[in-house]
Amino acid sequence: EQTGLLVPVGDASALAAALTELLVAPRRREALGEAGRRRFEQRFTVDRMLDDTLRVYDELEPTRPSAPREVRARRAAARGR
Repeated sequence: EQTGLLVPVGDASALAAALTELLVAPRRREALGEAGRRRFEQRFTVDRMLDDTLRVYDELEPTRPSAPREVRARRAAARGR
């Protein structure tokens, strides 16, 4: 799902053309904005970022009793799991 337009670095003409395209095509502009919002909401939730961070801790220190495991347990309990 497309979420934006790419232009070459330093290419002012390509940037102007992309901006013009978005100015004259409100439906396309809205579709890109909505797709960007969906992508953000799917990929950058607090739960996902915390899970990814805890996974890194687990990979770095897999044998150590860790605070991340405690955090994970508290989160699960708070959600009723």
